[in-house]
Amino acid sequence: MDDLLVSVVMPVYNTARFLPETIESILNQTHRNIEFFVIDDASPDDSWEVIEAYARKDSRMVAIRNELNVGVIRTRNKGVERASGKYVALMDGDDVAMPERISRQVAFLENNPGHGACGSNIYEIDAQGRLRRTVSFPAGDAEIKRSFFFHTPIRHSTLMVRKECFDRLGLYRVMPEELDLLMRIGRAYQIANLQECLVKYRVHGDNYIFNDHRAIIRSTLRTRRNAVKAYGYRMPALGYPAYAATWLMQFLPPRTVFRLFYLLRRLLVR
Repeated sequence: MDDLLVSVVMPVYNTARFLPETIESILNQTHRNIEFFVIDDASPDDSWEVIEAYARKDSRMVAIRNELNVGVIRTRNKGVERASGKYVALMDGDDVAMPERISRQVAFLENNPGHGACGSNIYEIDAQGRLRRTVSFPAGDAEIKRSFFFHTPIRHSTLMVRKECFDRLGLYRVMPEELDLLMRIGRAYQIANLQECLVKYRVHGDNYIFNDHRAIIRSTLRTRRNAVKAYGYRMPALGYPAYAATWLMQFLPPRTVFRLFYLLRRLLVR
């Protein structure tokens, strides 16, 4: 399995202060055979300088820079389009991968050919890297697909996808991009979460949910409606009050929304 090429795709926007730790967590993976696409979306900080410096030191890293800010979907797609590995591991520019993240996920997907994607549990950390909590996600295929109507059941920085899924089902399309992608993958493949923490997910004041939470909530609701109308999923009974609760969240402060996310997940997901 160590000889399998894995493509790591990481969009970056304005995360220079976290980038050294994030980049090194990928370059120091126990699975060494990777190509690492780091795409800077015209960051106004020093992100590009950090990316260039690391790319000069490790030939596995491919540095790409958007001349204009085009958003995370187009930026992420630019990396996926260039990927030539059997698997695509997704990453964000402020999180940290545990050393065996890629090797554990490759082993799982190699041993489970019916699965198109897998994620994992996470350590949630603050801006200084201090542990806040451990967060678990649903493990099996049925539970994950049921969770589409309550929360996004895989944290994006833990996601690994078979490249054939992108070739067959298309690239990222709409926000929230990982939820829509998982729904499309789920129509043709099984999905799983490894029940171990393979990524440190960083919560800080510049997380995208804090910057435009209303737009994210509205697009999430559209994606859930589309799951029923276009993808043929069946909304569970508790999905209706969860939908209403999510709609109301757009009128609350973003940090309150973030806290309610965990509360609703515990109450509604069984």
